[in-house]
Amino acid sequence: MTSFIEAAAARGVPLTLLDLRGQTLDQLYGASLLLVRPDQHVAWRGASVDQSTAGAVLDRVRGAQGVKHIETVVH
Repeated sequence: MTSFIEAAAARGVPLTLLDLRGQTLDQLYGASLLLVRPDQHVAWRGASVDQSTAGAVLDRVRGAQGVKHIETVVH
């Protein structure tokens, strides 16, 4: 889970981590890790995640996938 925490921090995205061990996430969702949006939509689920994947998932969920930073020039 540290991958999502680090990726969110690098992007300035608020993230709340809930440790639900002992709950039935595997039975309900078929995965031990979930990323749930504020509107309660399950945006991602899996058994593990690395830093690169976490960043890509967060970018897609927040609509920033493929966004390039453009330098603004003021004349």
